[in-house]
Amino acid sequence: MKIKLTENINNILLLIAVFIGLDGLGLGVSIRGFEIMGISIAHILILFIVIISFTVSDHRVFNMENDISLPMILLFGLFLVEFLISTIYILFIEQSYPMGQLIKNVLELYIYFFFFSIILLVTNKKQLMKFIYGLLIITVISAFICYYQAVNKISLSASVMRDSGQYVRFYFPTLHLIAGVFFTIVALYLYYGFKKSLIPVYLIGVFALPAFFIPLHRGMISAFLIVLLGLLIFNLKDDFKKGLGLLIFLCFFFIIVVMILRNIGVDFNAIWARIKDGWISTLNQEGTAGFRFLLIKVAWKDTMNNSPIFGIGFTWRFISSLEDYLTTASQRSPVNDSSYSSLITTFGLSGIFVYVFLFYRVFKTGFKVLNKSIEKDYRCMIIGVLSLNVYLLIVGISSDLLFGQSSTTVMVASWAVLYIIANFNAKEKNMEGR
Repeated sequence: MKIKLTENINNILLLIAVFIGLDGLGLGVSIRGFEIMGISIAHILILFIVIISFTVSDHRVFNMENDISLPMILLFGLFLVEFLISTIYILFIEQSYPMGQLIKNVLELYIYFFFFSIILLVTNKKQLMKFIYGLLIITVISAFICYYQAVNKISLSASVMRDSGQYVRFYFPTLHLIAGVFFTIVALYLYYGFKKSLIPVYLIGVFALPAFFIPLHRGMISAFLIVLLGLLIFNLKDDFKKGLGLLIFLCFFFIIVVMILRNIGVDFNAIWARIKDGWISTLNQEGTAGFRFLLIKVAWKDTMNNSPIFGIGFTWRFISSLEDYLTTASQRSPVNDSSYSSLITTFGLSGIFVYVFLFYRVFKTGFKVLNKSIEKDYRCMIIGVLSLNVYLLIVGISSDLLFGQSSTTVMVASWAVLYIIANFNAKEKNMEGR
């Protein structure tokens, strides 16, 4: 008998998956770390939600006319082929490698299955908007948690604070979500202006934005500012007044945020020194930024010499000596410092082709729908998704997007939202044509 769930329950399931994928908004590393028979409880919960999605959904087949369908099939095909090759390698060549570890490595990609949950459970615009509103609520809650952590200078289970002596910085798992939400809110303002019904949404953006800067991730901050500036410049051509007004507001807002942060003890001289050092080291390819480029170079050389087509697959060997890693930039597993070196090392040329093709189709789909006559809400969401993916591609130079739980959650969810909007728009056009 087919199980039927209400749209609200479907959305609750999806938001629970988002909560898990975002490390419990900084609180939930224990969820991911707790294991049953060697498998993380987070893996089990996400896969359980995916199974429920297939069980309750009325449509279980990809819309192959959607440009994102083929690359997603290729992506999961790549995962399967890499798993089979790694299994054969362990069974016949390196039998000392634990099969249990191989399974755990494969399950690190579990969040990609979240794509299916979203496209299966979100079946109409009303439900999509409820899911988006749920993400806004999560954004507000995560900003509260970030402010609490910054003011009290404490580490959370999934957000460890580090004091360098000059400044305090910490990893916070919802920064990419905040960036994506803010890009979408900017698009809403540029299309609607100060519409009364959207004021609560604008206030969410204003409230959450400082939380993006407080953890002091200069790679993320740089990418965010580049994309935001691009959005404003692009809009100045179409609506100079709105674009300039928003730019002036953001400048004043930035000054206010700086004053508030100074009052809670943030040293902006140290922050500026850190950002300046980052830009200089990037231009000169030295220091921590230069190390990221070295990672990519070494990963390319090692992979081309050993296994150019499929990389090392899932037979990962994690870093045992930080000193050796920083000296040689050699890796035998995904690392947090670069998406691109991890992609090259893990999946080789096959992975590069699949991911390049996937991102190409994501942007192609977005621009294709934007060039059609669509609702403003859809248009703003698509602009937010495309802006987020540009931001993520830049951030990928200095952090892991492909195997990192929180960043991958946001990235995969953005693809699913774009897939859904493209499907909705195609259905509406078909209905009009009849």
